[in-house]
Amino acid sequence: QRSQSFHQRSAIDVLCVFVLVLYFLYFALPAVGGHLADDEIPELYRYWYFGSLKWVWANICFWRETVTFFRPGGVFYYAPLYHCFGLNPRPYHIAQISIFAASIPMLYYLTRSLSSSRSVAFLAVLALCYHVKLISLVFRGSFSYDVLCGFFYFGAFTYYVYFRERDVQLRPLPLVGFLALYICALDFKEMAVTLPVVVLIYEVLKSPRWGDWKEFIRWGYSSMIPA
Repeated sequence: QRSQSFHQRSAIDVLCVFVLVLYFLYFALPAVGGHLADDEIPELYRYWYFGSLKWVWANICFWRETVTFFRPGGVFYYAPLYHCFGLNPRPYHIAQISIFAASIPMLYYLTRSLSSSRSVAFLAVLALCYHVKLISLVFRGSFSYDVLCGFFYFGAFTYYVYFRERDVQLRPLPLVGFLALYICALDFKEMAVTLPVVVLIYEVLKSPRWGDWKEFIRWGYSSMIPA
């Protein structure tokens, strides 16, 4: 009976995600017929001009040459698209919409984990799926950096929350996975620098009340410092 109840709840969650993705695609698919943004052409030239090896190195050493190799992660998005499709804008828009759509199940799971409420998760992600202030994330190709950064940003945070909601500390191997997702987010856009603050706030809100300074120090050593 418990297994049946679990499968029923999971089926409802899958249905919620399915509805959210369909809702998003209903409004987003018209963007497929759009054009390349004016600032995307210089970006394509920039990735071609410096060559693949320099851009790969720039992604690894993301803290260096931030002016010349600005947002280096974009090379992994634009270079394959240009190589396969040239300047045909349709595949670029399809890729951008697909990445956004792939973020929806992840964001639903994250919100569901944090709120412990299916209705809260559904309504929160529903607002994200089509909000007038977020229209540029779908209809303007130059906002692909924001979409990709958001995908890895929330991917890293979801990954972290997945372990912590089970009261498991991130050991070296999971921690490497978290850091890899975080670096990917930084490579696509610098706004990802806020993630450590978000993780720290999560840990503070998750933590129990401390009876004395010793309990606070123990909590800081086990949770706050790793965060």
